[in-house]
Amino acid sequence: MKLPVTLYKSTDVGAPQLDNTVTGFINVLKKCLVDGYGTKAGLGWSLDFEDVINYKAVFRNSTLNGGSGGYCQFMPAIAGSNTSSTLWFKAANYMGGIDGWVNPQPLRSFFINTSGYNGWVLIGTSRGFYFQRLYDNQLNHAAQNQYSNALFVGDIHSFHEPDLGCFAATANQQSSDDTSPSSGDGVANLRDSFSIGKLIDVDGGGTAVEYETFGCGYTYFNAGGDDLKLDPPSLNLTMRVCEVSRRSQSDVDRFGTRCTVSSISPYVRGKLPGVLLIRDVCICKNITYPHTPTIGGESYYPIINASGVGIWVNTGYWYD
Repeated sequence: MKLPVTLYKSTDVGAPQLDNTVTGFINVLKKCLVDGYGTKAGLGWSLDFEDVINYKAVFRNSTLNGGSGGYCQFMPAIAGSNTSSTLWFKAANYMGGIDGWVNPQPLRSFFINTSGYNGWVLIGTSRGFYFQRLYDNQLNHAAQNQYSNALFVGDIHSFHEPDLGCFAATANQQSSDDTSPSSGDGVANLRDSFSIGKLIDVDGGGTAVEYETFGCGYTYFNAGGDDLKLDPPSLNLTMRVCEVSRRSQSDVDRFGTRCTVSSISPYVRGKLPGVLLIRDVCICKNITYPHTPTIGGESYYPIINASGVGIWVNTGYWYD
């Protein structure tokens, strides 16, 4: 079902601010996902569980309008530390409480306590969202990768709706637990075989299996586009979606059916919602931030990396 997108920014009137603490980050999520701020309503997610003493919070996406009702817990990497330099987050199809994951995703990590990186942007719907940290005063489209990591949490845009197992969380390229972020991580650095998560079957059954990006190329590659904008006549590039697929065409589902013809664990499961990317080139590095081009009649917002922009997120509608 086509869902409207809301764009939240640290520069909005009344926006909550990051302050190099876990509570500051969780408060930003509370305001964007649940409560709203200023003239902007929340996205319709719920805060289902919270451990204030240990700085843990579990958010759930809405089951209305096709949402899966998936859960994601955010917590400090250093247990009980509000000033932990690294934040951990872990998603699951169901949670019975704090630390109570059922069919859990791999553990993901994200830098949260870094001076000078308290700007932020969150783009999302009631089913999923992207979040990126930015410089305090983001002037152009260049970022320090390890400190300006971008993450995605929520339902992928499944090609097999209704899909009961489409909830995912990613910011790290590897498919196993990642306890420490690196400069190559983050949704801004998507490439082929970037881990999206372990998804249960479309019908809600089975054991969670690995899904990854497909057809991305390298979205962080600098090919001399530092001063180019996406809008014509500056540049004309082919934009593509970011598909989510099984790791191998020879993988089988829980009944032994090859994934290429499976209806419950299909080879191509869907795509990242709202995303268009440019394969093997970044642009706009030295252009004033944010450059928000119109593509196919829709406005798009940049997700930046050290080389500029290769990822663009639709700010109109997703899941259509």
